[in-house]
Amino acid sequence: MERWRRKIAREYGQLVKTRRGITVQFDQSKAKAKVKTVVPLDDEAREKLGRVLKELTGKDVELNNVIDPSILGGMIVQMGDTIIDMSLATRLNELEERIHAEIARHFDNVKPERSGNIRSFARNAG
Repeated sequence: MERWRRKIAREYGQLVKTRRGITVQFDQSKAKAKVKTVVPLDDEAREKLGRVLKELTGKDVELNNVIDPSILGGMIVQMGDTIIDMSLATRLNELEERIHAEIARHFDNVKPERSGNIRSFARNAG
């Protein structure tokens, strides 16, 4: 009975991951990575990124390059549940948060107006 519970739990977990868009990997010798960039990766960039990810995971990595102009620059790499966000949009949002925190720290009574999310600005600017 316990063996069936574990199997059901494992299958349910894979189903949930699939519904959330997380790749369920059955071939453990190869990993899959979704790489968001503003422009397509050229062959040299693919090769370098593949080498770096192989060093990190110990596995060959299959790259799926997704074009997403809203990240403004850099890249976001997703491998299973792990996300490495090196996008310009995220860096700008972090900078905006730090600026607002500094303003709030120096001027307790003044609440600066927020300009909004950088990603939504990029979508609306096009």
